[in-house]
Amino acid sequence: MLLCENVANIRLIVVFATMFLLAPAWADYKVVTYNILSENYLSYGEYDKLPVDVIAWSYRKPRIVAKLLSEDADIIQLQEVEKTSFDDLVQELLPHGYMAVAAYNPPLLSKDFVATFFKEAVFELKSFHIGVYPGRTKTFLDLTLMDKKTQKIFSAINTKLKGGDPTKGPSATGLKQLGILQAYLAEKKTPYLLSGDFNLDPHMAPIKQLKETLIEAHDQQNAISINVASEGPRQLDYIFFSQDMLFTARQDFDRELPPAPSKQEPSDHYSLSARFDIS
Repeated sequence: MLLCENVANIRLIVVFATMFLLAPAWADYKVVTYNILSENYLSYGEYDKLPVDVIAWSYRKPRIVAKLLSEDADIIQLQEVEKTSFDDLVQELLPHGYMAVAAYNPPLLSKDFVATFFKEAVFELKSFHIGVYPGRTKTFLDLTLMDKKTQKIFSAINTKLKGGDPTKGPSATGLKQLGILQAYLAEKKTPYLLSGDFNLDPHMAPIKQLKETLIEAHDQQNAISINVASEGPRQLDYIFFSQDMLFTARQDFDRELPPAPSKQEPSDHYSLSARFDIS
């Protein structure tokens, strides 16, 4: 009787092992997009009314790092990064398993750029592309990543578009940049996610146009991503997925977000996050 039980157990183990081996590879990734507020813009608008110690990078840096680490994201897409802040963030995030690529281009007229961090244990960087918009003031960054376990390949695209006066509608320059980005996306052969600071409200035609071909992670949700006191809460940041990506979850926005930056919030933007997989 004991021998029969052992044989049954062995067969059971073999069955479970076979099921595991035949099961499709599945992974669940998390992406975060976050505009960390470049010091280049602290002299504009109401930022100069804030206490100097609150907007100083030395005060904001540890709070930004803590926020990013608490997200525990597989991919972190940052905007308004500067050479100094990038070097500092690399130093802070590298010990936690992150690698980084920056769209740093010294000939740019603007000192800030976009940068993407990813978990080295999860992804292998296959290639990257830095796109420079006309006028040499803004860039986009495209990383081709491969999951080390599943061998699935996709692109993580990070951008910031030029903003305009919120009372007058989209910036003409920003719309031109978006057109260039859309032309680039039309040539993509791999699944991709696209995130960043678009400086466009959800009701504006360019965002509605993007939603016709892409999946927006926070569609039909009050996804506040910026709350400057003089303008009130708005969504200017987005996470999009191509149709061949599987969007699985998004963060909850049942809470009110106070004006920022402040002692508690180190940037004028709030981060957005979503979980996804590759079909």
